Amino acid sequence: MPRRNSSRGGLRATPAWTAAALDRTWLWVSGIVAIVALTYMPAVGAGFIWDDDAHITGNATLRSLDGLRRIWFEPTSIPQYYPLTHTSFWIEYHLWGSNAAGYHVVNIVLHAVNSVLVGLVLRRLAVPGAWLAAALFAAHPVHVESVAWVTERKNVLSLALSLGALLAWLRLSPPQFGIDQPTWSWRLYGLVALLFAGALLSKTVACSLPAVMLIIAWWKRGRITPRDWRAVAPLLALGLAAGLMTAYLEKHHVGALGDDWSLGPIDRLLIAGRAVWFYAAKLVWPVRLSFIYERWNIDPRSVWQYLFPAAAAALILTLWKLRGWIGRGPLAAALFFGGTLVPALGVLDVYPMRYSFVADHFQYAASLGLIALAGAGAALGLRRLGAAPRAVGGAACAGAVAVLATLAWKQTHIYHDQLTLWNDTIAKNPAWMPYHSLGNTLFQQGSYGQAIDAFERSLALRPDNVYARTSLGSACEAQGDLERARAQFAEALRLDPDWPTALNNLGLLLVKLRKLPEAENMFRRLLAKNPGDAVAHNNLGMTLELAGDRSGALDEYKAAAEIEPDYAEARYNLANCQFAFRNFEQAQRNYRRALASNPKLDEARNNLASLLLALGDDARVRGNEAEALEHFNRAVEEYVKLVTDAPASATARQNLATAYERLGRNSEALATLEEALRILPGNPQLRKSLARLRAHLGAVKPQG
Repeated sequence: MPRRNSSRGGLRATPAWTAAALDRTWLWVSGIVAIVALTYMPAVGAGFIWDDDAHITGNATLRSLDGLRRIWFEPTSIPQYYPLTHTSFWIEYHLWGSNAAGYHVVNIVLHAVNSVLVGLVLRRLAVPGAWLAAALFAAHPVHVESVAWVTERKNVLSLALSLGALLAWLRLSPPQFGIDQPTWSWRLYGLVALLFAGALLSKTVACSLPAVMLIIAWWKRGRITPRDWRAVAPLLALGLAAGLMTAYLEKHHVGALGDDWSLGPIDRLLIAGRAVWFYAAKLVWPVRLSFIYERWNIDPRSVWQYLFPAAAAALILTLWKLRGWIGRGPLAAALFFGGTLVPALGVLDVYPMRYSFVADHFQYAASLGLIALAGAGAALGLRRLGAAPRAVGGAACAGAVAVLATLAWKQTHIYHDQLTLWNDTIAKNPAWMPYHSLGNTLFQQGSYGQAIDAFERSLALRPDNVYARTSLGSACEAQGDLERARAQFAEALRLDPDWPTALNNLGLLLVKLRKLPEAENMFRRLLAKNPGDAVAHNNLGMTLELAGDRSGALDEYKAAAEIEPDYAEARYNLANCQFAFRNFEQAQRNYRRALASNPKLDEARNNLASLLLALGDDARVRGNEAEALEHFNRAVEEYVKLVTDAPASATARQNLATAYERLGRNSEALATLEEALRILPGNPQLRKSLARLRAHLGAVKPQG
């Protein structure tokens, strides 16, 4: 879009992209991309960690087209309502499934894009050392958590869209011209709004962007005019609406409720003041970075804790007083840093506050303020030096980037897998939460004894921790100590009578003990508290079915499937009930829905194929040979898929042989039975079936 000269300041627009500048830009871009690629190479071979299962590997909405609809139109169907982030996961799931490498590569690419966009934005704003700041951003180890943790796609994607919106905004309203003479375009404004909306739908931390636009206007022009406010007002309203919705869901969907969030205004002020300095310190001295930091003990009676917010206020006041001497830039950078951090300063309740008031990924976007200030300070300092000192200073800057990249490379290894992550966290912060998470990891790996030890350590640090208490019960159950498991679940329910995990796990344990009325009571208590709990409906259905109430079970399975349409186990159980009631078409439909959500659900495929065999036999009895053959052929297709997925399954081969035989494909049936017998050589049923088929084919003469 063409620029105009200012009619008041006598400023003249200069071409932004001369050939020489463009060459240097591509050199910087190439260098920054290389820094990111080399620094984060270890992350490509990393796996999933912590809540990646809820967002990706265990997220049923990623499996189907209907799941994509739910991502956008059912806010509680996903862990957090960031539908654009989850849409990116949906696309990737259909490209590379549960292969973590693909997700890591996308995060790394987005971080490289962000680093380049940082350089472009700062250059557009004529900030000295723009590309140095971009390189520092690319290499800084505090960003590893946002890049190497797949779930933090929301961070890297949101910032990419925010920086794109800011670039478009700077083209729409160039800050170097008076506000009365911008080149305005509603089409460009629409692009800004669209990119900003995308950033909010990726992560609502982007809601601070309109405030950033106002800070830039004040920094560059010395004032914020009514026209600035009018232009930004719709974006502010959009950001406020998104922020309020996220705050509501964080409490009522994610679960940021309870004693851990019972903080008064003074408590929150003390947290905010301390957190700001914590984040600034980690930018300046990025050592002992931890996945989970210590949760501070906030005490309004402690005088020294007031020093943090007081020092922050004093710094802002000092920068304001010095703006005529050092310029408005340092104050603008500080306001950007603190303002972008606001959602993570304890002002709003977010779930991670249960464990800690700070986290590296909270300052991914905010860090730009201080990093840009550092880059500008270094560049201005170098300009005042002679040629030889300037070369030494340039080498020092390159060395700083190299040191940061090396630290980040080392930090990336921590995110390789769950055990590495939690052992490193415990070494830096031996708190209840890392021990509990280590126990969960060991439990998932089948190391139940070690898991019990980790859970006991967690409970020693926090005895009222219902999370570890319930997990300890599950580990005891897995080891076969059912009485201790029952006692742990009961103790968790004493601490919190409505604790859903304990109610569910105790219910399942009672099912195992065949105490079905007591199990039913657990699940009904759970549903009385949360009628929308699909897992509880499914488990109650299973309990009723075992008790002989198949009609009641059918209703519960239907409820579970209606609440979570992609809940594979509920669909499978529902289909089994419908099969038993001879509702063959409905059963077939639900088996297929279960398999669409979980293609590895072998039982569903086996039962679907068995149903098709039953339909074929029924059609043959009715004399409809064409329909029977169609069902038998479809049964063969399903059994072949099952045999492919479960090559060691003799049962699947036996069933496949039956389907071949129904079609008259006896030679294939014979070969399949022989293969099944090789898997289970001593199975009498297989031997009998094979002898019968050989006799039928004349391969063996029947004994008379």
